[in-house]
Amino acid sequence: MDASFEQQETNQLVITPELLAIMQHIVDKYPHKLKQLMALAYQTHDRREVEAVRESSLGQAQSNILEFLGLMEFLLDEVGREHELTSNMQHQLMPSIQHIDTSACDGEVVNASVEQATNKIKQNPRSNPQEVLYKELLKRWKPAKKSSPN
Repeated sequence: MDASFEQQETNQLVITPELLAIMQHIVDKYPHKLKQLMALAYQTHDRREVEAVRESSLGQAQSNILEFLGLMEFLLDEVGREHELTSNMQHQLMPSIQHIDTSACDGEVVNASVEQATNKIKQNPRSNPQEVLYKELLKRWKPAKKSSPN
């Protein structure tokens, strides 16, 4: 896992302050989402697993907790890297975005195009960001029909 997640010889768990802050944020802001996740896990888990946990040693329980928190640290690190990558890609797209005529293309179309272009650039980092963005814009752009003067 991550070097910031470790169990020291004193049998104390070390968790990054960022993970602690994120965990508190989840508890404060998303208890309903956490409940949904718990409900899903409750419905899909094997009841025999509960009996196995009851019969397991304290060491096994600690191991399960360490594994869970280790996964949380790993996922937080992964989410952070993905967020940074997305921010960097959108920053690369800014010059192209600034050249878009917003009178011909509304903000919704631009935002959806930027989001889709960002996802495609993630999948193929060697692609030309400007070209990908413009292709996505063309897919979504619906020019307004102007009535011809008679």
